Amino acid sequence: MNGPDLGAGSQTGGITTNTRYQLVCAADLSNEWGPPQPTEALVDLDRLTTSACFYRGSARDAARDCPKNANVAAAVALAGLGFEATEVELIAEPAAPGNCHKIAVEGVSGTMRINLTCVPSPSNPKTSMLTALSVARMLLAGEAGRG
Repeated sequence: MNGPDLGAGSQTGGITTNTRYQLVCAADLSNEWGPPQPTEALVDLDRLTTSACFYRGSARDAARDCPKNANVAAAVALAGLGFEATEVELIAEPAAPGNCHKIAVEGVSGTMRINLTCVPSPSNPKTSMLTALSVARMLLAGEAGRG
C-alpha cells in the first residue's frame, strides 16, 4: 500500500487533519526557471545559515505561489482533505541532504506520519530520482495498457 492509498483509505474513515511539511535544500531554491518564488523576497539564500520557513498556507496557494515545491503537497491534498484544507509549510534548510518531506495525517482511524528524503537526480539536481522514476513508471504502465 502506498502513501496516497493510505491517505485515501483514511479519508473514507474520516481525516481530521492533513498536513505536509517540506524541508528544501537551500541550494535547490535558486530561481533559474519559472515564476518568481517567495524565497526570493523572504530568504537570503546566499547568507542562510539556519532553517527559514518561507511559506505557510493551503496546498492550493502553495501550488500557485510555489509551483517548484508543491507537487507533493498537491498529491497529499488529492489523497486527503483537498487543496483548501491541506496545510503546507515550506522551509529552506541549508544543511538538508535533498528535499525532505514530512507528511502527517490524523483521523478517526489513527495517525500516519511519513518522512521521505529524496536523492537528487544526477542529471538534474533540482529534481529527485523519485520524480524521474515515477514518470518512467507512468509511461511504462501506459505502454503496457496499449497492448
